[in-house]
Amino acid sequence: MDENIGIFLDDNMPEVLRRLQPQFGVFGCLGSHEYIWGDSEKTVCELSKAGITILRDEAVKIADAFYLAGRDDYYREKLTDSPRKTVQEILQGCVQALPVFMMDHQPVEVAAGQQQGVDLYVAGHTHHSQLFPLNLITQAMFKLDWGYWRQDDFQMIVSSGFGTWGPPVRVGTQSEIVSITVHFK
Repeated sequence: MDENIGIFLDDNMPEVLRRLQPQFGVFGCLGSHEYIWGDSEKTVCELSKAGITILRDEAVKIADAFYLAGRDDYYREKLTDSPRKTVQEILQGCVQALPVFMMDHQPVEVAAGQQQGVDLYVAGHTHHSQLFPLNLITQAMFKLDWGYWRQDDFQMIVSSGFGTWGPPVRVGTQSEIVSITVHFK
């Protein structure tokens, strides 16, 4: 969400999201706006009512085949003085033989994910800057501000997202919803 939970509720999104019925459930993680607007707890509650499990600095084993980890947003520390867990703490107890997919709204601790053996790291937040030429700034700020990157067994996807922040316009970037298909060997 790129605004406060009120807009999400006004647009009747919980009803829309309840229609999602994937085999292993619907998961998400909190982003910066939940902390900027100060409604992170209400957001978790409303998303839960919509059938979405929000992973907050935790990992869950899915079908004995892989782990899905979700990080609480980086702004949690900045705006609440409550530190989020490290990647190492989140993955403690995970069987290393199984793949780990990690959701982290802001791609700011990518190296920690790579060092701890995360196989696929998925993030957003950057909007690919939303307005050209500001993408030159986001490219300098983040290891990857948009797209796909791979190094050895570590893969990362940063989405430009489907919404906007600030002015409701994009110049030089596109809204997107990323669909990921995973094949296990």
